[in-house]
Amino acid sequence: ELVQTQWPTEDYRTKDFVISITKDGIESQLATGSLPNVAGAVVAIELPGGELERLHIRILNTHDTDKAKSCGLKEVRLFNKGRKLDTEDWKVAASSTYPSPAHAPAFVFMTERPPMPEHSGDGEYPSTPVAAAMTPFELLALREKTIILGIRLPVICGIYENQISPRIMPHIEHVDKVALWTWVASDLAYLEENFEKLERLIAPKPIILGCYLFDYGGNHPMPVEQMQYQCELGLKWLKEGRIDGMIFLASNVCDQGLEAVEWTRKWIAEVGDDSL
Repeated sequence: ELVQTQWPTEDYRTKDFVISITKDGIESQLATGSLPNVAGAVVAIELPGGELERLHIRILNTHDTDKAKSCGLKEVRLFNKGRKLDTEDWKVAASSTYPSPAHAPAFVFMTERPPMPEHSGDGEYPSTPVAAAMTPFELLALREKTIILGIRLPVICGIYENQISPRIMPHIEHVDKVALWTWVASDLAYLEENFEKLERLIAPKPIILGCYLFDYGGNHPMPVEQMQYQCELGLKWLKEGRIDGMIFLASNVCDQGLEAVEWTRKWIAEVGDDSL
């Protein structure tokens, strides 16, 4: 199987290819084909049985019409009777590579790779992704494991207001939804501005509004006025179809008699049956 690249900039995409094999010292053409111009697209080629001395993949052209005007492969998967082969010790070479150690030829045999390479293009995607609990490649591997009984469970990541930057895009590419959280309650004054910034950046990915019940960034109880502001704004966005839902982080504060918690409890009871 040949797997199309998944660069956030939607370039470096292979188009036509030729597969040749070497057996008993003789090289022969086995197959020709094209990879679809779709991130992560897969094309399967059947190889002959027995031992092969060499597998040669020639990439003839690219889908790119602007930007990089180059090509690439995200992964090469080899199977024997449906079982993926262990290619850890295989030798691999390429006639040309992206100028980054994170894209060494051997990595086409790896499902989980080193961190994303630096982008040196027009600046749309700065040098490295943001620091996160998982790398973009770990997120991709996780997403491939979330199909249960034929249904893909959504992968949701949390983004804080100070992380809204093109640098998050290598991660966002591999999640289904994004939850926006405001760590310091006083920054809720910029919630509309931050939401619109995130909306423009990741559209059409769905956004969920994360609502803290305690000001963890300020280390004190959430003022009722700020709780009311984020709740009512979230409900407005829900009715407008701009967000996919709201999350209230209950944590360990729901039985502490906090004013913001009790106000939220009452508010949910009042609006919970509103038609969306």
